[in-house]
Amino acid sequence: MDKHKQFLMDLTQSVAPSGQEGPVQKIYSEYVKEYSDSMEKTRLGSVIALKKGQSDLRIMLAGHADEITLMVNYIDGNGFIYFKEMGGFDPVLLPGMRVNIHHEGQVRKGVIGRCPKHLLHDEPAVQTKNLWIDIAVNSKEEALKYAEPGDVITWSGEFDELTEDIMVSKAFDNRVGVYTCARVLEELKEDVLYSSVYAVSNVQEEVGARGAKTSACYVEPDIAIVIDVTFAIDHPDTSIKESADIKLGKGPAITMGSRVNAKLFKHIKKIAEKENIPYQIEIYPRNTGTDLDEIHAESKGSAGLLISIPCRYMHSPNEIVSFSDLENTVKLITAFIRSIDSYDLLELF
Repeated sequence: MDKHKQFLMDLTQSVAPSGQEGPVQKIYSEYVKEYSDSMEKTRLGSVIALKKGQSDLRIMLAGHADEITLMVNYIDGNGFIYFKEMGGFDPVLLPGMRVNIHHEGQVRKGVIGRCPKHLLHDEPAVQTKNLWIDIAVNSKEEALKYAEPGDVITWSGEFDELTEDIMVSKAFDNRVGVYTCARVLEELKEDVLYSSVYAVSNVQEEVGARGAKTSACYVEPDIAIVIDVTFAIDHPDTSIKESADIKLGKGPAITMGSRVNAKLFKHIKKIAEKENIPYQIEIYPRNTGTDLDEIHAESKGSAGLLISIPCRYMHSPNEIVSFSDLENTVKLITAFIRSIDSYDLLELF
């Protein structure tokens, strides 16, 4: 496995729920330190790596480090563990899933259980309140050796390559954004830039984009580029009318909408065409559901862009992305930053 795929795998296989992103932030910091002039950490835990430019113009790149997880809520007398969600997902995915409970530095494996269909008279919709985790113990006292309320629960979602280009793992949402921030800095390592680039691995996006809000307050970017995943619909039971015609392997999705600066949208499309970088278009007229919603209007405001990596089965243990889409995202953002050799910010607004 090459250096870049190894870095991506290390990011995805780390355990980093919202508010506890330290393991991913450590990997990110280690990777970008040789490409940065300085690094800072916000009070919430976002990591900001800076490559200084020759002007006062500030470009902020933002991915988020946290992932969807569960949390132990209650242990009954027989040792079955009940849980709450940390971030949003479809509960129908959970029954029968293998999970890891993280307790005092140790991992206890378990299985999410549900009453078998054969024994259900009126089958209810799947809800987390009707599910539990079985860790093969017989009492609450025994279960407390391996778990307690507040412990984080992650699902088993190993990194694997289905083809040379198509990869599967947990937490591509949004370790691919963190990956892209680091890789852009790496590509710019020999450049003398007009603008200063702040490559930020944000925290707590899945519970309200709190890290993005505080890091934007710190950086006060003139231009903010958020990198996240978006829905690939090249699989059954999807509708272009309800989403967008986004496919794996066809390049990053460039978003247009009220949170996006229209002039920068046109500019980055021209760059993609000039550099022969494949791209797709996505429309979000109002909220984007990403860190851009907070960043673009924080402090004095910033000219926003949203670049998204197509992803199948988002918010599941087995998200699928294309490595070529990631690398084309890196190429596109790197070319955009290099294109900013002078800019009148008043022209953007």
